[in-house]
Amino acid sequence: EVQDEVQIDIFCRKSTVLKQKKDEYMCGFWVHTSFLDGHTGQLRLTKGEIDGASKDLSQYFDDTFSISLEFTPMPPKARE
Repeated sequence: EVQDEVQIDIFCRKSTVLKQKKDEYMCGFWVHTSFLDGHTGQLRLTKGEIDGASKDLSQYFDDTFSISLEFTPMPPKARE
């Protein structure tokens, strides 16, 4: 069960070949579960709606980059 504000961050795993000392933050976003009320199935965020991807100065993310979330709403009784 996920409620209220949810933060999702995506990292690139550190590489021993490149001698990186820590995982690198790539992008992330926040979703408030009240925004999902009445929606079912999927929420799609485009590149412009994703922190870190929207201001992609290194052009790591393709212009068509997006993230899709699949979810099942909780029944009303479970919310109480």
